[in-house]
Parts: sequence; structure tokens; C-alpha cells
Amino acid sequence: SKLLITQLMPYLDKVSNEIIIVNPYFVPGEKGADALCALRERGAKVSILTNSLASNDVSAVHAGYAKYRKKLLKCGVALYELDEDIRKKQGNTRAWVPGLSKSSLHAKTMALDKKAMFVGSMNLDQRSLNINNEIGILFFNPEVAERNARFFYENIDSVAYKVVLHNDGGGSES
Repeated sequence: SKLLITQLMPYLDKVSNEIIIVNPYFVPGEKGADALCALRERGAKVSILTNSLASNDVSAVHAGYAKYRKKLLKCGVALYELDEDIRKKQGNTRAWVPGLSKSSLHAKTMALDKKAMFVGSMNLDQRSLNINNEIGILFFNPEVAERNARFFYENIDSVAYKVVLHNDGGGSES
């Protein structure tokens, strides 16, 4: 198949240590959520930055993503959502995030094992994965991939909040 995700899957399946995903319209679907949880089960660190409801210009996309949050959090995926309040206070100091526009996150990148980077037009939602014509480049440059990962972890708290499971005391999580 000529779908971009099909061409990327062999590389995503080989992730052994870490994947960092920055994607504005993140709706993994069951298969995507299962694949990310499988990476966690193999011991890989999985970190994702996406838009929050407040920063997302398509609320239906956020609703689609929200369905998978609990599953991803329970299997150990680190989810970060762009924080509008932080973003407004920070002004241009958030320039380290590629593709962060005035209104929302727009970048579509992945750093794989601090060895490779993917940059492209592909959102991680079912429309982009299965219908749209998408483009991207996967390049192997450990220096760039490692720098991207370092910048992500050093700066993520300045633009996003980490999503956590909350136990209400009655045994249910939200």
C-alpha cells in the first residue's frame, strides 16, 4: 500500500527505547492505541504532545482523542496537552515547539529512539491515516533526533500540562 502510515510502520514497530510524538489532531483509534500500549509493554517510553480542548480548533477531533486517553494513560503513555493559559503567558518563549501557531499546535513530528525523526503533513487521525494524501520525510540523524528529545523534555512543562488519571475516591478513574 502507498499509505504513509503503512510505509512508516516498520520503523515504528522497531522502536525499542522511546518515541516522542507531536501531533495536533491525535485520534489513535483502537489499533493505534493498542500499538502505543504494545510499545510500553516492550519497555519503550512513549510521550505525546497534542492540543488541549481549549487549543484545538476542531472540537470533534478532541472528542475523538479523549475516548483513548484513559486507555493510553493506564498503559503508561505520557500525554501532554497544549495549555492555553501557559501559552498566553509565555508569548514567544515557546518557539522551541515547531509549528506552534498563535492559536494551536500544528507540528507533526516523531522522534524515534533518539536516532530518527519524522516530519510531515500527517495527522494521527483516521482521515489522515487512511484517506488523505499525506507527505513526510523520515531521516536518520541521531544528533537532530537526540536534540529534539532533549528540548521536548526540558521545555514541555512551559507549554503543556501532563494529563493524569484521577481517582475520585470511589474507585472510578477519570
